[in-house]
Amino acid sequence: LQTTPLKSNQYLFSSNFLQKNNFELYLFDHSKQCLQRLTYTSWQELDPFFSPAQEKIYFSSNQSGSFHIYSAGINTSDTCLKLPPSVTLK
Repeated sequence: LQTTPLKSNQYLFSSNFLQKNNFELYLFDHSKQCLQRLTYTSWQELDPFFSPAQEKIYFSSNQSGSFHIYSAGINTSDTCLKLPPSVTLK
């Protein structure tokens, strides 16, 4: 698990907690206890970070068979997974 702290208690990270052999990108808003999945692929997405204005994300992925750097716009209006009070991400 690798995180990048953002403004307003948000964290950008890659994780394989849903599928053991597949890392996806996520955005967690700590103040809202909201987890948003940003990628839905069968490839590995790793080492995410935001552009300086935080309007794009950059990450490494093996989409082409070997790892390269990719960029993508970010849509923060997607539905988030609200975490129950018994689950906390620290």
